Amino acid sequence: MYEDLLRSDSTPSTVSLVGETSQPSPVSLAGKTDPGLNSREANGAFERRLRDARSAQLLRRDSWVERTPETHKCYVSRYNKAASSKSVLLTTRSLVRGMRAAIAYCLNLKFIQVEPWDDIGLLRQYGQLQAFERATNSRRKVVKGGTRAKDEDSGYQELADYLRSTGISVSGPVSGVFPARQGRVGSLRKLPRDWRERIIAATESRIPNLKEAVTSMAANGCRPGEVASTEISTSEGGDLCITVVTLKSPKAPKRGAIFPVNENTKRLVNLAGPPDQPFAPFGHVGAKQLANSLRRISLKVFPDVQPPICPSSFRNQAASDAKQAGATREQIALLLGHTCDEEQKVYGRARYGSSKGGWAPKAVLQSHDVQLNRPLMDFWDQEQPDRNYPSERA
Repeated sequence: MYEDLLRSDSTPSTVSLVGETSQPSPVSLAGKTDPGLNSREANGAFERRLRDARSAQLLRRDSWVERTPETHKCYVSRYNKAASSKSVLLTTRSLVRGMRAAIAYCLNLKFIQVEPWDDIGLLRQYGQLQAFERATNSRRKVVKGGTRAKDEDSGYQELADYLRSTGISVSGPVSGVFPARQGRVGSLRKLPRDWRERIIAATESRIPNLKEAVTSMAANGCRPGEVASTEISTSEGGDLCITVVTLKSPKAPKRGAIFPVNENTKRLVNLAGPPDQPFAPFGHVGAKQLANSLRRISLKVFPDVQPPICPSSFRNQAASDAKQAGATREQIALLLGHTCDEEQKVYGRARYGSSKGGWAPKAVLQSHDVQLNRPLMDFWDQEQPDRNYPSERA
């Protein structure tokens, strides 16, 4: 049967960073019967399978949207590292999710790029893609309302079984269950109201304008990788307009907000350009540099706060302030760079926010369309609500 033809190449191949796929040798079955299929029934099954694969390829090509260059590079590098080293270490839920996303992305990328004449290559990629989807979806079941249920192991065992079937060794928790993740949102309740001001005041580094970069991130809640693309300009009314290039979603390429000039943001005035010529002063600040600096400062200023303050703490605090100020779900999605208003649910809590700290924006730019009232598709990526919290923060 056709499975025998595909079984010889079960080892995953690497993917080029430029999106090119290492193609198998050209073999066409057009107009003839493959010698490995010595019966009419076997050849008919092969042809049916081939038609299914071609139909699936056309559908995926029509709906394929390549990720942003940074995400594409991250997924391809992670997939290639596992395929070349033949070993994977999965120690946290986030690594499981990241590896699952990287494999799904690269398998789809290879599948849609198979040349039309390469029937054997098409069936091999189709088989690998279906095997991965069967393995990772084996315990995910649709329940009433369209939401998804998950097991305690977050899909680790299914992903590990699939990787082992391809010849890749997997190391992880013996029980297959990861400890409960310590969310970043809940850590805000351990911090005082002025924690951002105290972190900024303690920021001292040889990196130029690092204090201003942290101030900008505290204001707009951008991701650490987006700090380098931050542009600052003055509006006609004398306020500050801070915009960033969104990394994750090509549907929201750029977003921004207008902030008043006060004690918190006045240090950004000297770095701002005119309204028609915004200035990007943080192009030299890397995400790793920012995260490492914040960790050192957090351990110095708030030694009892664990986990230490990180860039996502500012993002969650910005969302908390917006929710406390009564911003709509669409406005919060525009501020955070989301294309769906449901995604903002996992960021911040209104009880942790403050509308009187001077960090809230005066207006959010209508930079992209936000899809309203769409449920989250992947339950594994949702934050669970923090139920143990005091009524007031110190």
